[in-house]
Amino acid sequence: MNKTHCPHCDTPLPDKTSAYCALCGEAFFSATEVADAHDITEVVVRPGTTPVLRAAHANASAELVDTPDPTEKRSRTYRSTVSVATSTRDADEAPKRHLTWQKVVETPSRPMAVYPPRPPLPPQSLPVLRHLPYSWFALPRTLFRPRSIFWICLVLIVLVVGSGTLGMVEAFKHNSSASNHPSGPMLQVAPAIAEAGAILSISGSGLSPLTQIGLFRDAAIPVYDTNNLSILNSDTNGIVNDTVIIGSDWGGGPHTIILEDAHTHHYISTPIQVIGDIGPLRPAHLHISENQLDFGAGDQATNTLKKISLSNSGAGQIAWQATTTQPWLMLSPQSGILSANAPPTDVMVAVNRADLQAGDYAAQVNFSSSAGDSRLPIKMQVLPLQAGHEPVLQLTPAVLSFTGADGGSNPDPQVITVSNPGALPLSWKATTDASWLSVSANNTVVDPTGSSTAQVKVNTSSLLPGTYSAHVTFASTGKASVLHSPQSVYVSVTITPNCSLQISPGMLDMTTIYQQSTNISKSITLNQTQSCSEPVSWSAQSNTPWLSVSQAHGVTPAAPVVVANTSSLNPGSYTGSITFTSGHGTQVLLVSLSVNKPDRPALNLGLSTLSFSASAQGSSPPAQMLSLKNSGGAPLSWSASAISLAGGAWLSLNQSSGQLNAHQSTILSVRAALLNTLTPNTYTGLIRVFARDAAGNLLSQNPQVIPVNLVVSPACSLQVSSQPLTFYGLAGQANTSGANAVKSANVVSMTTSSSCKSSLNWSAGVSTTDGGNWLHATPRNGSLAPNKSATTQVSVTLAGLKAGPYSGQLTLTATDSSKKVVSTQSIDVYLTVQPPCTLQAPSLSSLDFSALGSAEPAAQSFTIGVVGTCSSGAVKIIPTGVTASSPSWLTVSPANAVLKSGQSATFTVTPHTAGLAKGSQYSGSISLVALDNGIAIVGSSQSLPVSLSLAGTPKLVAGPGSLNLSVSPGKATQLITINNAGDAPLDWTASLQMGAASYFSLSTSGGKQLAAGSTTNVNLIMDTTTAPPGTYVPNVVINATNSLTGGNVGTVTIPVTVVVVVPPAMSVDTTNLSFSTVAGSNPADQSVTISNSGGGTLNWTASAPDQPWLTLGSTSGLANASTTSTLVFKVNVSGLAGQPQPYTASTTLTPSVGAPITITVNLAVAAVTPTADPTQPATPPPQAQVTPTAQVKITPTPVSSPVAGTTSTAVTQVPVVATTHPVASPTVKGTATPHSKPVSK
Repeated sequence: MNKTHCPHCDTPLPDKTSAYCALCGEAFFSATEVADAHDITEVVVRPGTTPVLRAAHANASAELVDTPDPTEKRSRTYRSTVSVATSTRDADEAPKRHLTWQKVVETPSRPMAVYPPRPPLPPQSLPVLRHLPYSWFALPRTLFRPRSIFWICLVLIVLVVGSGTLGMVEAFKHNSSASNHPSGPMLQVAPAIAEAGAILSISGSGLSPLTQIGLFRDAAIPVYDTNNLSILNSDTNGIVNDTVIIGSDWGGGPHTIILEDAHTHHYISTPIQVIGDIGPLRPAHLHISENQLDFGAGDQATNTLKKISLSNSGAGQIAWQATTTQPWLMLSPQSGILSANAPPTDVMVAVNRADLQAGDYAAQVNFSSSAGDSRLPIKMQVLPLQAGHEPVLQLTPAVLSFTGADGGSNPDPQVITVSNPGALPLSWKATTDASWLSVSANNTVVDPTGSSTAQVKVNTSSLLPGTYSAHVTFASTGKASVLHSPQSVYVSVTITPNCSLQISPGMLDMTTIYQQSTNISKSITLNQTQSCSEPVSWSAQSNTPWLSVSQAHGVTPAAPVVVANTSSLNPGSYTGSITFTSGHGTQVLLVSLSVNKPDRPALNLGLSTLSFSASAQGSSPPAQMLSLKNSGGAPLSWSASAISLAGGAWLSLNQSSGQLNAHQSTILSVRAALLNTLTPNTYTGLIRVFARDAAGNLLSQNPQVIPVNLVVSPACSLQVSSQPLTFYGLAGQANTSGANAVKSANVVSMTTSSSCKSSLNWSAGVSTTDGGNWLHATPRNGSLAPNKSATTQVSVTLAGLKAGPYSGQLTLTATDSSKKVVSTQSIDVYLTVQPPCTLQAPSLSSLDFSALGSAEPAAQSFTIGVVGTCSSGAVKIIPTGVTASSPSWLTVSPANAVLKSGQSATFTVTPHTAGLAKGSQYSGSISLVALDNGIAIVGSSQSLPVSLSLAGTPKLVAGPGSLNLSVSPGKATQLITINNAGDAPLDWTASLQMGAASYFSLSTSGGKQLAAGSTTNVNLIMDTTTAPPGTYVPNVVINATNSLTGGNVGTVTIPVTVVVVVPPAMSVDTTNLSFSTVAGSNPADQSVTISNSGGGTLNWTASAPDQPWLTLGSTSGLANASTTSTLVFKVNVSGLAGQPQPYTASTTLTPSVGAPITITVNLAVAAVTPTADPTQPATPPPQAQVTPTAQVKITPTPVSSPVAGTTSTAVTQVPVVATTHPVASPTVKGTATPHSKPVSK
């Protein structure tokens, strides 16, 4: 049996696990070996998993962690500041790693050994000192006295401390020059490589204490932790710790985890990589919680709000925005971003009934997004406001929307109008329910029919990117009851993401061979996000000596080179990082370096990222080459796969596996196919490459992942704004204009997309839901060159339209040179025809006064009226003279006028020239305000320009101010007056504005020497005999010059709108009606359909029939071009006997335009034929014997009703009287009476 002996005293040891000798007390191992035995890294490995390295701390150095040579007798273990965690990656997919191990030896407790006194040890008993002379150990005892021992120990302590100090100084110098650790906030995420479903541990430090911290990924996508929170709170030390589960919607490849400090609005970020079996992601899909909304009924001071939810039921993100088709319909917020697996976004939809007439209303909300468009129908009802003797709280608008930038300045304030349409004063106050929302007001008391305002502000200084909502609540402060108090206004604020730096790729894998290459490098790209308004300045700093970057600072865009210096590195795996800092935050680039032995294989990839671009409906982009090189000294086998994360299988490789000998390379062809299903967007994919040695073992840094982007830009198409066109007008008007319209039309602009290389031919078509022809587009077609624009004017005609909502659509179609349709764009058009209370334009477009000599110019008058439905029935018009000079030289009388709808008032304007300089011109205006119950009506206020010329200046005045004519096909003229209101003669010319139709002309083109104060006329000649029905705009332009000096006097353009309408024409479906009946029985009613085969509205009247037995269901009616009237004819045969010849009657239909039409009615009345009574017994009836001249008179006797329960039947007795008729066939009601025939005696 082998025994173990102490190496110092050769004493036998009890077992092989002892660490110290029980006799001499010496250790068996050196101090270095004992330290190595304890200085190891603990590795925890789950069954079936392979350990992976955690993401290194931003300033943590990384050192060698594996065994250099397995043939050495004893493995060396090196310390590492990189912590190790587990992964769920399959074992056959991860490389085999050299891991350190730890064996814990516990010293068993045993009783103290008792030994006899030790004899002096001979020199040869110490093997270490066997070769030293024994006399060296015979030292004098004085050397081991206490004082000597003290001085010896003191000298040794000084030497140890001095050497340690020098070592620390050298170490400090080395660290300070080699590893410049970045300062400031830091972020750690572990593990840095994980599969979907894995839990990430997130730790941030250096943040603002007790502050909200936003958790995001990939720029601005909110990340929800295991507690379903996306906003965290730092502790008193500015530290946050959290856990996040990687969602399946993240997709594979590199991602960035971001923490943003709400106090500083600076971010810190670090990359991770998602691996494993990653399939295609579901496309993004916009989901709206409601299909339609009905806001019900409410009065004119009631705002109604309803909440809907928007969500993304697919993957990725959706950018959306919403518009409404009516001004009374609004929503908040109006745009935003929807992320997958995130809580829905609430959108408040509101209707504002203020200033609307009672009735039913309909509109819709149009949602446009990167995932498609949707429409939400809306309907509501307005009731009249019935307020008693009390104040009323009315708020406008019902919702507010703010938009701010992350870390930027606060949005501009907005105003809420507080109105009181009640009978008593209103005292109010406003409060908010969010710290970032404030409200202020200067006046909180509103008189009856008055209003005041409240200013609403938002403070975004502490808000992170996202959408926030709150309320401003208004309530009365007085003791009196207030109708509709309290009320709330919904407020939302959307914070857009801050500017940030983008690094691609976010992680680098580098491989080299030991002592074969000093430096290896890979390039990266630096860009900024779309929210950046200018290039971003940046600086870079490495955390380890062997890692550097070619540029220490710069501005975006940039492509610095990352360099790894391997001259001082032994074979093994290393990790490091480079921190990029900008004024907005920091981003970490993780670098993994593998230094392989010369006899080991090593796979290097030629590219870190791949990007493709293509145009939709075009061809696929050319393939790109990816080089694979074995830079090691042994063969390897590789396998590669292409994964399309979204959009279908568009990414592919020409080869999926192969072999590479030492220092051999190959080329892979990477193809991106432009599938038919790919819409304009950015699509992502991955290329994963695995490498194995000859024994089939995975190499380090496996798999190597290359992110791939495919950017699909829009195909050549017509670019048109998708905003709907909205028009408003009064029933009875000829035309109306929409928002920002000019001359009764909205201008729609068209451009080509950037991918268009040749001209497109476009055409415009219009359609209406009611089938009417009130929607027009001019011109209807044209050609559009690349990078050019074209326009078409969209207008509406109100003639014949009743009050109510109308809708239509403008369709723009673009074709290429081969007449292939390349683009079709549709724009919704909405028209609201209302009968509002409206202030009409003044009868004169301007007032011009001229003073000759010392005479005062004569006063001038104008009229102005009110039309429409006015709530109070009386509208107060207040004129005010406004002049630039002081004192005012204008007076208006009367001071005000009160009108009902349909009435007009005349105001007289008098200029006063006293004190004004002669030879000068003055300008002013008459302001006209119309109030209905203290609220301005439509068209209020208006301004009437006024000019005053005191000497020697001609003044051109032309009228009327505008012409709106409705004519039938034919010839007509319209007089236009030209007046020289100055005190010098003028020359004038008249012409039609360019583009006027050929059906219009002027009687003369000009005149000379029109004296001051004189007037002349020119006729607008309209020959519309062959003009198609429609609206024409032959505006008349009149220019004038000074007859003496030739100087320009001015130009007057008279807007002229001519509507050519086809005259109505009455037609009926028949002019003859025939009735047939039996005497005593009225026939069924019949009718005649009256239609209008022309245009406009046809009114008709019907004369009274010329026979009393004929009556009519109505005596008048009307028929439009799209409707008909029905005239019902009724016949009453009472008193009419049956006869062979029909009765005849007639009536005459007289139209408002055209010749009358006579309707003839024929009535055939047959005699009644008696029928047998089945209750009579079967006996021959008696026959009456009469003389030829006798008259038979039959008087029927009613049949007696049988008594209940009996079966007897009463028979009517028919007396017979002589008659002069040869044959009598009386009908006896209720009896069975045969025909009576006369019998000769």
